[in-house]
Amino acid sequence: MVAAVPATAQRTGSDSAPVSNGGIISVAPIAGRGYQLAATLRTLYDDNLLRLPDGQNANGRSKSDFRFSPTVDASIGMPLGRQQFYIGGTFGRDYYARNTDLNRNRYLIGGGVNWRLGAICTGALAGEFNRRQNLLNDAGFQVDNVQENGTYGGSANCRVGPIGVGGTIIHNTTNNLNPSRALFNVSSTSYAPRLTYGSVNFGQFSLGGSYNDVTYPRRTVLGLSGSVPDRIAIYAGRVGYQRSLGTRLSITLGASYNKARPIPRTQVFFVIDPVTGLPVGVTNDRNGYSGVGYDGSLSYTPSPRLSAQLSASRNVTSTPNAGASFVINQAYGANVSYKVGPSITAGLGAAYDIRDYRGGFVSPTEPRLRVSDKSKRIYGSITYSPVKLYDIDLEVAHQSRVSNPSVFNYSGTSVSLTLRVKLGRG
Repeated sequence: MVAAVPATAQRTGSDSAPVSNGGIISVAPIAGRGYQLAATLRTLYDDNLLRLPDGQNANGRSKSDFRFSPTVDASIGMPLGRQQFYIGGTFGRDYYARNTDLNRNRYLIGGGVNWRLGAICTGALAGEFNRRQNLLNDAGFQVDNVQENGTYGGSANCRVGPIGVGGTIIHNTTNNLNPSRALFNVSSTSYAPRLTYGSVNFGQFSLGGSYNDVTYPRRTVLGLSGSVPDRIAIYAGRVGYQRSLGTRLSITLGASYNKARPIPRTQVFFVIDPVTGLPVGVTNDRNGYSGVGYDGSLSYTPSPRLSAQLSASRNVTSTPNAGASFVINQAYGANVSYKVGPSITAGLGAAYDIRDYRGGFVSPTEPRLRVSDKSKRIYGSITYSPVKLYDIDLEVAHQSRVSNPSVFNYSGTSVSLTLRVKLGRG
């Protein structure tokens, strides 16, 4: 998928990844010959951890809970000639005070090489694997499910004067270890070429496209040629513009055309003929989608103390967490941070997401067909960082979701306190 993202990360809560500039994997490269080591203890209280609608019985479990997550992160970097190798990992565990059946280890390992060829070409090769009990924003209910995710891929970019040519290839596999969530397993390979033209005076223009081949290996569809795994092909073409206006303002704008095509397109069903009483095959064309998308972000820093970011996007993606073949997403976000003093930074933010689910199906963990939902989240945070060695972060957030069907409605308030100790060089 070709899309812009805000210049500064926006918090999403739960275990969903932050909205931020990212590479092929989540492990950050280490420049030169160096290392990073961090120990983190995050305490989370959520008064609706299970994401239940108001008045619904928790069936012997606790709707509210504390989660304690001690984690150790380590990574090293090593240059070899003009190439930069790096490897990193995470190991921790989630402890729940009341719903102890959700206690699980979490770990990640990944690495790669940032390469340089001659004076005009750069790129990256990287891969990672992670496993953890997930608490994700787009999942219907919180269930006992460990999710494994593997990612590997590469990128390249060659630039001659103001013109750049490049692209990325990324393969991702997500497996749910709870058998009742196996229908949500997904494997995808995306290809995204791009062409850019940029100058200091006019900013950077880009023209790109993407093709994402998505397979749900545990879901089969009976087509004209027999029973095959469910697939979806997602295409996007995008034109974009990016520019920094001095040191205070930067903008990114993009317009795209998106298309999703189910494979096989024609599905076969068997019904009972009312005359003969025998099963008869009938065909039905599966609905795809095509439409306009957009993305944009604005980052404004009027003073060394104050900064603000806005973002908006509309695109089409696959999903490993909801009962659908693909999702039409609209996402809007805003956050402001203010440096109260040398060691204290305060922040406020909000996010509004609209999801339209297509090609829906039911499952043991989602017994009702998901059609759409609208999610809101507001948060406030205070970060105390007196020295580089450690920081303390407090966040209070309220989130709600209004869904069709209403069984997936929920609202809740969470409080998280995070202590992080960091060591490193390079």
